[in-house]
Amino acid sequence: MPEAKNNPILYSFRRCPFAMRARLALHAADITVILREVALKNKPQAMLSLSLKATVPVLQLPNGDVLEESFEIMLWALYQNDPCNLLISNKRENQAALDLIHVSTEMNALIREIKFNERHPELSLKQAQENILPYLDKFEALLQNHTYLNGETLKYIDYALFPFIRQLIHIDPNWFSTLPYPETYRWYKKLHTSEAFQHIMIKHKPWCEANPLVFL
Repeated sequence: MPEAKNNPILYSFRRCPFAMRARLALHAADITVILREVALKNKPQAMLSLSLKATVPVLQLPNGDVLEESFEIMLWALYQNDPCNLLISNKRENQAALDLIHVSTEMNALIREIKFNERHPELSLKQAQENILPYLDKFEALLQNHTYLNGETLKYIDYALFPFIRQLIHIDPNWFSTLPYPETYRWYKKLHTSEAFQHIMIKHKPWCEANPLVFL
């Protein structure tokens, strides 16, 4: 059993795509963290005292430093240890990956307009679905030529963007199945059925001080 004082503490929410990408990177880096599953309607004061943004993920390092952004957590983890070679050494390819990752926040907003379309009376469901298609076009174009987004081997860009495609597909699998994106769906299934994803998606009860420690 790890020594708790030596492990980072990760505040997470199982279904949040940003938290998923952080957990995937930490798992790939073989970094054991103390996992604190957050109930979004009852966020723990311990997390709120660390992060004014009050959204997951939040990673508290043993030295007291706090990482509040999912991609920042990903890079921190992989720079500590990268046994799966998820980092991209080629500068041009790495910049292309960063450019694609930087649009994930906008993509997430569009996905939420589909998922919670009733909150957007000014936007029909059909229009909300059409708005996401240019992003899917980019994925499909990359995956038509390669197994993964950067090439033939898994890289951090796959872990960074997969959770958003998963969220989109889970909103309405039947709708997605009608779209002309077979390679994107192949890529999604490959990651969705991976050991890494199954591991980081194990269900845990919301954290409280009385609960025993949970390690990821």
